[in-house]
Amino acid sequence: MQIKRFLNAKIATLFYFVGITSALFLMNSFSLGSDFATQTTMQKNVIIFLGTYCYHGDFYSFWQMVIISFVLLLITSTTLNILTKNEYLNYIKYILFLQGLFHYFFWVFIHKYSPTFENQLIPNFYYSILYLFLIQIVEFIIIWVIYTTILKFSKKKNKKKWEMQVVSYKCPNCGKIFQSNVSFCSICLKEVISIEIPLNKRS
Repeated sequence: MQIKRFLNAKIATLFYFVGITSALFLMNSFSLGSDFATQTTMQKNVIIFLGTYCYHGDFYSFWQMVIISFVLLLITSTTLNILTKNEYLNYIKYILFLQGLFHYFFWVFIHKYSPTFENQLIPNFYYSILYLFLIQIVEFIIIWVIYTTILKFSKKKNKKKWEMQVVSYKCPNCGKIFQSNVSFCSICLKEVISIEIPLNKRS
């Protein structure tokens, strides 16, 4: 399949970050709610941009980020699991690595330009990265539970349907069941009819 050849963990990661950036720009959701002593507007925008990616926005932008992130992770995770199952763990690694990278630069900049965090870099950095990774891992766990539940339900349904479509041949007179196509019963010589029975009831 052409899509299967094209899709891998790196492409899925690129799709996730391009998608989440586009959605946040369209919704104008970049808002951190803190004061920064930056020299230019661009520096302030970079901090707000990275902060929103690291789930450090205000209440409104935080929940927008969570919802958008979860939807995109659900789409990419499901697609990868269906087409290329062996790429899913790599996808999780790439997502967490890039989020950790964004988080690192966010704290470097916020330490430099925000007087609030000037003397609190080390403890806040570790608490913040644990907070970030916890949110992402919870999202991945929820997605995995949804995916496996749907997969199990689908397999169970398909198995039941397949079992009920097994055709056997039964004599209406003596009840003898034949696994092959026969016209007359070898015991009572009556005409045999075809029936559908579950596998666990076949004899």
